[in-house]
Amino acid sequence: MIDTDKYEGHSVGKWRVRTRKGTFTVKDCLGDEVAAVNDYADARLIADAPLLLAEVKRLREEVEQWESLARAYAKILKSTNLPQELIE
Repeated sequence: MIDTDKYEGHSVGKWRVRTRKGTFTVKDCLGDEVAAVNDYADARLIADAPLLLAEVKRLREEVEQWESLARAYAKILKSTNLPQELIE
């Protein structure tokens, strides 16, 4: 699992790709350079990093909610006197 805490403090806001002399530069919302690469696809991936991080965090929260719901459901089923093979 990715430790998303290590990304705390990254440049906030939307990152954009700019082209300059054959190099693709990624800049944050303040215009500060985040990275410079020679490949456009790499630049787009870097520029989307804040969005990807936010999506990982959102999906992780959703999974935790579903896991919590599954645990609650399992407790309810165990509290019934149904045969074990019906519960699993």
